[in-house]
Amino acid sequence: MPLLERAKLEQRKCHATSVVLIFVLSLFSAGMYALNGNLNVAKAAEFIPAGLLGALTGSGLLKKIKNTVLKRIFGGVILISAIRMFMV
Repeated sequence: MPLLERAKLEQRKCHATSVVLIFVLSLFSAGMYALNGNLNVAKAAEFIPAGLLGALTGSGLLKKIKNTVLKRIFGGVILISAIRMFMV
């Protein structure tokens, strides 16, 4: 995200672009897991409806949230994710 901001992208476009990057990297990662026999497609499919709902909700809210609030939400999600990674 900070690199996208340095590239002079508007805040909302930074968030949207980072989501696209995460999507592409996630597809690549899933492919690698599948090639190694470590992907449970049925289990993963259980999470798709909630993920789609979250994507629709997030894209709708992106238009309505102020940039400062957006930055705080993004920072909070990153911080919580980092803490969870260290706790496992």
